Amino acid sequence: MHQISAPEKRGWVSYYGAFYRSGLRFLAWRINGHLARWAMHKFKRFRGKYAKAMAWLPPPTHPAGVSPRDAQSGAEVDILHVGA
Repeated sequence: MHQISAPEKRGWVSYYGAFYRSGLRFLAWRINGHLARWAMHKFKRFRGKYAKAMAWLPPPTHPAGVSPRDAQSGAEVDILHVGA
């Protein structure tokens, strides 16, 4: 997945967000699960504490790329610009 360019990832998320939202939610759920398990291995404070690791992750973003709490301020979030 890291070999795919960021614009390509944004295109996939845009397409699935418009036509197959439930599939996109499942993908986001899976990614968050993997990140939480990674955090449980990386940080001692999360070992055996899945809920704490999940709470440590950033809040979910709106399908348009703006978190609900920042929607009023107009702050945009690029959810796919990870390690590019």
